[in-house]
Amino acid sequence: MKQKLHHIIPLLLLGLAGRPALAAAPETPSAGQPLSAPSETALMQDTLVLDALPGDTLPEVDISIRVLPQRRKNFFTHRAKERYSRGVTNYLFVPKKQWMGGLSASYANFDSKDSRMLLSLIDDFDFYGYTVKVNPYAGYFFKDNQCVGLKVGYSRTIGRLGNLGLVVEDIDLSLKEMYLSEDLISGTLFHRSYVGLDSRMRFALFNETALSVGRGSTRFTHGKEGEENRQDTRTTITEVQLGFNPGLSVFIMNNVSTEVSFGILGLKYRSEKQTDDRGETGTYNSSGANFKINL
Repeated sequence: MKQKLHHIIPLLLLGLAGRPALAAAPETPSAGQPLSAPSETALMQDTLVLDALPGDTLPEVDISIRVLPQRRKNFFTHRAKERYSRGVTNYLFVPKKQWMGGLSASYANFDSKDSRMLLSLIDDFDFYGYTVKVNPYAGYFFKDNQCVGLKVGYSRTIGRLGNLGLVVEDIDLSLKEMYLSEDLISGTLFHRSYVGLDSRMRFALFNETALSVGRGSTRFTHGKEGEENRQDTRTTITEVQLGFNPGLSVFIMNNVSTEVSFGILGLKYRSEKQTDDRGETGTYNSSGANFKINL
């Protein structure tokens, strides 16, 4: 069979390649007609003629090629949809539907009798104080490595200044019989997210977000009991804190772990209402943020 192709092969090749050079030339507008924008779609047409054998009848076939416009990719949108892997693997540390509980406690005291340096700089210094904190907590893992829980805290601070004498040139400072006590109870709602570091489920990093509300009272006295000029002031305290505490947790036994955390960011609001022994009252409100490491 003898076949003749009229201009169709070059058009097919250029159409498949999608080159914009195939766009048809626009017609020249007549006088008085506005110029129109060039079209982004080119339509081309040619005729394929086949020579048939005797006795055969072949119709003419019209072939049309449509070249669709190419859309430009937005660079920023394209990059934003890409997923980038940093090679960090989050191993399972604690599976879901598990409970955890613990207790944190601290005690700190200061006695002027144990500080020889201060005794050498300050004349007749007598001070004793301590702070004790107890915080039991419990949590539930609603998802692998994800935990929510509740903490209850109690803290007590006691400070007693028996005497303080400081003489600097013509300045003579003396303070005696001052006493301060503070009791505070708090409740904290927290969320922890763990990142397992090994496949044996022993080491993990975590970040804890905690919202706590506390309420307590303080008492400050100046002077001995029974003195005419003795001052006695009582204060009611309300505190609200939001903290972010990253840390490290290590299982030392199958069901026992130890951890250390760092308080690097905290937001705090404190409201105080004071009443003295003469019936006078006053209020004080304070708020602030800190960026520091608290062990």
